Amino acid sequence: MSNDANPLRIITPVGRLSYPHLFAPWGGPNGDQTPKFGATIVFDADTDLTSIKEVIAAAGAKKFGGAKKFETLLAQGVLHNPLRQNDEKYPEGSWYIGARTDKRPGVVDRTADPQTTRARVITVEEQETGNQFEMYPGCLIRISVTCFGYNNVGKGVSFALNNVQRMGDAERFDSRVKADDEFDAEMAEAPASLDDILS
Repeated sequence: MSNDANPLRIITPVGRLSYPHLFAPWGGPNGDQTPKFGATIVFDADTDLTSIKEVIAAAGAKKFGGAKKFETLLAQGVLHNPLRQNDEKYPEGSWYIGARTDKRPGVVDRTADPQTTRARVITVEEQETGNQFEMYPGCLIRISVTCFGYNNVGKGVSFALNNVQRMGDAERFDSRVKADDEFDAEMAEAPASLDDILS
């Protein structure tokens, strides 16, 4: 879905969230990059990615001298293509894009806030393992992104992240579980009352 006011801004099809840095910026694995908010969205192999391909082509043509020149440079591997496939971390045939931003993106659920009737805002306080609004790696999302061409450190096309909508649950990529689900409690070891501790 494209935005009439800005044809380079689209809402993606539904995919799965990976590498979520939605509530706090991340400076890379070694902490040596400029901290940014961001996420990767992973699409099933059979997802219709026409809107993403079209916006990449439009941004590339705008930055690199027309559609034909952009296609040639992309085919030659001179330019970075943000739509990639077959990362071993994801299901076979999956496609994925990454998007980053300097400003914290808006994050909402697909359900409505009864007070505003608008999409319910998801907060950082709800980001505990097992919370129904947790933005965990693997949950279903769609994102609003703006596509742009760049020619500074490297060159190609990339995506800026605008907003994220949680669309539902799916199998976690990270296999994380809540601590109280993973460990049994030893009830025999628990004191019956505070008096037992003080006596």
